[in-house]
Amino acid sequence: MDVRMKASLEAIFSPRSVAVIGASNNPKRWGFETMMTMLAANYRHELYPVNPNEREVMGMRCYPSLAHLPGEIDLAVIVVNAALVPGIIKECIAKKVKGGVIITAGFAEIGSEGAALQERLTTEAKAAGFYFIGPNCMGVWSSAGRVNTIYWPDLVPERGSISFISQSSTLGDSREFIPGGV
Repeated sequence: MDVRMKASLEAIFSPRSVAVIGASNNPKRWGFETMMTMLAANYRHELYPVNPNEREVMGMRCYPSLAHLPGEIDLAVIVVNAALVPGIIKECIAKKVKGGVIITAGFAEIGSEGAALQERLTTEAKAAGFYFIGPNCMGVWSSAGRVNTIYWPDLVPERGSISFISQSSTLGDSREFIPGGV
């Protein structure tokens, strides 16, 4: 594993700063749930809502773009329309964001046009050394980093020494695997 990829993975699972791009006050939006899950996980570092249409999200100042954020950003969590993701990736690269999670759907899973867009994103990001998880993923949970980008704020497993990685959201979301359930 190259040094840049290792740094990206560390930034994804133990970030010192997180930007939620597409953060929202609307409970019907993924950006709302993503902010809620980060707060429910008791994330302890800088959490920045980003949305050009909001001034404040959940009582926190909301920034119109990554370029407006103070300081370095370790993790960008992207929950915007698929058509906006290429521009967001360019912003992440320009801001030197260390890693990303693209929750957004609308890529390879919808057909050849989405697959081409996904390939373009992946190629551009990899060339710049910006590594991400996704697109069209449920997110990540890291007890060590107190990071929860998974859609359900009540899915907060106890801290421990076991890791679980799943390509399947059905298995990844199954509460039967969490001791004591949720």
